[in-house]
Amino acid sequence: MVLVDNYINYFEQKKQAEEELEKLKEAIIKYAEKHEVARVNGSQYYLNLSSKNLVRFPAKGQEERKKLEDILKQAGLWYGFASLDLNSLERAILEETLDREILEKLKDLISKEKLIMLRPGKKKESEDQL
Repeated sequence: MVLVDNYINYFEQKKQAEEELEKLKEAIIKYAEKHEVARVNGSQYYLNLSSKNLVRFPAKGQEERKKLEDILKQAGLWYGFASLDLNSLERAILEETLDREILEKLKDLISKEKLIMLRPGKKKESEDQL
């Protein structure tokens, strides 16, 4: 089907464009650092560069993560930094593993919708066209 072929074609072009953009980004950053500038000019456009320091934490399930949580709990800071895990709550609602009474209380606070995703795959020579 032409729609599928066109979709895959643009999907591949997008991947290639993203790879090229990442290379260009790295080159622009190197140029800006070398010349100690925060703005790089082109012939018609310019790019302002800004940076931000990030803090990375151990992933859920890692031993270091448990140590981090324990330190915060012992310091009385846990509830100030803890937040609702919406992915786990969503899974519990969709799989109906929560108590019906709780689901009933939540029903006016949530909405459900259907998300349709497209996952490309390469056909084998012998597969019929649909």
